[in-house]
Amino acid sequence: MSETRAGIDVFELIALPVLLLEEHGSWIGAANGAARALFGLSPDVEDGYDTVDVFGLAPARSIRRHLEGLGR
Repeated sequence: MSETRAGIDVFELIALPVLLLEEHGSWIGAANGAARALFGLSPDVEDGYDTVDVFGLAPARSIRRHLEGLGR
């Protein structure tokens, strides 16, 4: 993530929940503290989060379809 000179992760300073999804939407590569709190995600996971585990099957499929449609 982005860091300032003081070594503070700028991504964590964002007060709103932010999820960074990979291109096809099947994997969340990063989540800031606000998003982890909102979705009950463990901060210990370094490899990211499966969208099905976070949102459930139907919403994860909807996200994937939407993101795939953006690439057309």
